[in-house]
Amino acid sequence: MVPFQVTVYLSRCGLQPNSEMIAKGYPDIGWDPVEGERYIDFLRFCVWINGENVEENANLVIRLLIRRPECLGIALKGEGQGLFAAFKEAIALSEDIRVLEEDGDAATMLKCGLLGDSPTYPSKEGEGEDYLDLGAATLDFYSSLVDLLAKCAPDPMAIQA
Repeated sequence: MVPFQVTVYLSRCGLQPNSEMIAKGYPDIGWDPVEGERYIDFLRFCVWINGENVEENANLVIRLLIRRPECLGIALKGEGQGLFAAFKEAIALSEDIRVLEEDGDAATMLKCGLLGDSPTYPSKEGEGEDYLDLGAATLDFYSSLVDLLAKCAPDPMAIQA
């Protein structure tokens, strides 16, 4: 029962904004892709042990993700627009962050609406090692999710049987 409790706890990681990041000046995108990726990584390590797929764990992970679709990130829960839209939005956010870094307050042509009416973003110099590109973090989350789902796929030989 303990592994289930751990996954329930971890599944909440990406569901709410990170107040610490918001306090540092990062935009509130409605969830925390960094904590969500930690959850996905945990599940991936449960499925892929010593270079081999543990089928029982893979089945458990798929059941958990089906029962808790909110863990799949904001694009795949409720009325989300889907994975392709999430990738496009994350790329646009990352490009906007780069434009803000280069042009500062003079940035006018931003593609993504996630930065709001008065777009600002913490600088790499100010944040140092703690700097985070939320667009890249979102892409990392969904890439990890796709990798996890691929690792949970049944063996082709089992499908043919």
